Amino acid sequence: MKMSKWNVIVVCLFTSFVVNAQLENRALGYFTVDAGNESVLLSWQLNRGFTCNGITVERRLDADSVFKTVGVIKGLCGSPTQPIDYTFTDTTVEQNNAYYYRLILGAEGHTMHRRVLVRAPQADRLWIYPNPALEEITIRLDDPPASDVRIIVVATSGTVLLDENKAAKEAIAIDVSRLPTGRYILIVEGDGFRETKSIVIKQY
Repeated sequence: MKMSKWNVIVVCLFTSFVVNAQLENRALGYFTVDAGNESVLLSWQLNRGFTCNGITVERRLDADSVFKTVGVIKGLCGSPTQPIDYTFTDTTVEQNNAYYYRLILGAEGHTMHRRVLVRAPQADRLWIYPNPALEEITIRLDDPPASDVRIIVVATSGTVLLDENKAAKEAIAIDVSRLPTGRYILIVEGDGFRETKSIVIKQY
């Protein structure tokens, strides 16, 4: 069957999309983007066996069409024997803007993008430290409720890994030593409030 010029262009575009999607599935264990009041934290994991020469972090505004470089991690990245975690903080963002982020993994090409909205500052009732954590995190509550609080830890896949009630007090210690290395969502509920935080667990 003879293919026209337009058939070839369509096939090439489709092939490019598939390659990029396969790159992300093959290369990344996870890739998350979280906004603070004046910065954006990117966290990702390169799967075991995937290596590349340098990582470039790119960003574009919601209304823009062109990605621009906001950071570069030089040198060999990844490992043939174990998954490797990376983080990058973008401090050049402005409040009330939506941004798209993607990674360029050396000559392998770019990943799919992640969108995040940077909001204006709001009063925090809850703080987490240390973050990243190794064995234990402390949840500090401003004006803790009279009743117990419910602590939930959810994996990026949506699986609930921890769900327990704790007596409400200013500082609540949570054992996370059994959680594998990775990024999680921490949910704290109690007496009419519900707050979520992103936490990172790193094991020895």
